[in-house]
Amino acid sequence: MQLLAAARSAGSVVVFRQSVGVTLVAGMPVADIRGGDLDQPAVLAAVVTGQERSFAQDPLLAFRLLSDIGLRALSPAVNDPATAAQVVDCLEGLLSPLAGRDAPTGEVADRDGNIRVILDLPDWADFARSCLDDLLAAAGGSPLVLRRIRVMLLRLGEAAPGAGQDILAGRLRWAEDTLARNFPVIWAEDRLTHHG
Repeated sequence: MQLLAAARSAGSVVVFRQSVGVTLVAGMPVADIRGGDLDQPAVLAAVVTGQERSFAQDPLLAFRLLSDIGLRALSPAVNDPATAAQVVDCLEGLLSPLAGRDAPTGEVADRDGNIRVILDLPDWADFARSCLDDLLAAAGGSPLVLRRIRVMLLRLGEAAPGAGQDILAGRLRWAEDTLARNFPVIWAEDRLTHHG
């Protein structure tokens, strides 16, 4: 990594303020340089920009695109809750392997073990929020999708890291409250069948 070598040579630490996938606008601070004599052009040269986000560079992109498909399926113009439920299946498939892992620290050390670059990486909660919040907000009229989200949240809750537990518990309450309010008969049956 060219930036790592440059930061080591200059005795600097580069702390990125923007995460991957963020739209950069003129004048937006990209990173802070702490200590040493590394110059701004060396940092900016290491930043890869483009017209569009890519799966290889942006780990949240797949989650966002799936969520968008689910939102379109739930829109009044399309009204296809079965497709939205399939989207939840796919999201669970992506979230499950992440649930049992510790989030990467974003700290990159040089060969001597000194931290030289600190990246702003998404954590597990960022992945969960980015794909669940809009879907939950849009799924208020679909018991199928709400029930499928609830099942996913219950399963993920068994494996999620400590910080993820709060995120999942909040979304689970949201799904259950919406079911109870909008579909009381279905919610009562679900509680009897699955004991909570």
